[in-house]
Amino acid sequence: LTVGEHARAFPLLRLPYGAPADEYALYLRLYTESDLTGLTPQSGSTSGRDLLIGTWTTSNADWSESSRSTDLPHTLDLTFTRDLTLAAHDLPRVNADAPLPTLANGDMIRATFLWTGQGITPDLTLTTADGTTWTSTGGQPINGARLDWRVLAVPADAPTGEIALSVGAWLTLARWQVETLPLITDAPLFDHALNADYPQIGALVGANVTDALHVELIWRADAASATAYTVFVQLIDADGQVIAQSDALPAQGSRPTTGWRAGEYILDAHTLTPNARYSDAAAANATLIGGLYDASTNTRLTLTSGVDHTVIAVCPC
Repeated sequence: LTVGEHARAFPLLRLPYGAPADEYALYLRLYTESDLTGLTPQSGSTSGRDLLIGTWTTSNADWSESSRSTDLPHTLDLTFTRDLTLAAHDLPRVNADAPLPTLANGDMIRATFLWTGQGITPDLTLTTADGTTWTSTGGQPINGARLDWRVLAVPADAPTGEIALSVGAWLTLARWQVETLPLITDAPLFDHALNADYPQIGALVGANVTDALHVELIWRADAASATAYTVFVQLIDADGQVIAQSDALPAQGSRPTTGWRAGEYILDAHTLTPNARYSDAAAANATLIGGLYDASTNTRLTLTSGVDHTVIAVCPC
């Protein structure tokens, strides 16, 4: 497209077989072949680099057997109770001759199950190597067919060893090997002291700023969170406009807040992506800010002071 030219796109969206009645948010992301992370919208309701374009409210569908077609990779016909069958899932299958897939503290396990029949979705249990269990509660009604989307976090204090996911009290569906992450308890060096407290999660204690587009944040954890929060870092020009931005789970996704352990330090490097407003002149008089938000609601967390961001540095930096 040339400057000023318009185009229309007509994407076809289809809810998969068994999708429950709900309100679904529709997001748009524009990206290039060389940078799949996408461009940052400059206005509208956004979640990171995704633009909310609307919501789709669905009612209960009549999923007949003749229309059954699942995209899940593993199909089966496992009777769970007299009236309930596990028809498919997307968990990794373990090959007896291959090592188990690996996870780390706080990693998210995202699983989809297809249930058919009548009943309610059952509980899921995650059991660590030391016998500790963590339960994801079911309880959603099934009437014909239902996709059951679950997100489970590996416990922050899970020891090194095997971890298993079971449904109900008897059926193990998947296993992984947990590799416990190193625990950094000595405060790293940083050139910008911040001491910004996020209640019940941790503190942004400092930052190392190489230049306006390269920042390393230093977090000190208080506890693991139930939600995997996204870190944002923005470069704001003198007119209050975002001219560069980075959105990512801490440490390029390797240290989600769901796995933070009390008293440890997390090194969280960011490279900001400039947008069309960026220029060296604008960056020379800009301000770096950062914080945390829930990507599912686009809601920023507030500090103990009540503001929703931390000023990291004022440029030139």
